[in-house]
Amino acid sequence: MSVLFWILLVVVAIFVFGGAVFAAGWFVLWYVVVGLVIGGLARVLVRGTAGLGMGVTILAGLVGAIAGGWISHALDLAGLLQLLVAVLVSAALIGIATMSSSGSR
Repeated sequence: MSVLFWILLVVVAIFVFGGAVFAAGWFVLWYVVVGLVIGGLARVLVRGTAGLGMGVTILAGLVGAIAGGWISHALDLAGLLQLLVAVLVSAALIGIATMSSSGSR
């Protein structure tokens, strides 16, 4: 499909469904990017993650970001410490996923 088709599709979706659909799409895309970044940082900390896919990385990053946010809020942490907690939680989840995937082989 061409780029023009996708641009036209987005414009039509905005006119037909309004800005809510467009905003929801950006919301989902934002969380995928956040999950990918935090999950990617966590994969740097864990050995043996070559067998894990991009989906596991994004999911671990999302869960790590949410759980890290809750933990940071409970401990009254902010900024860089909140990011560090999110990456550490995500690294723990990726470690668990790595152990379970290597154990099933």
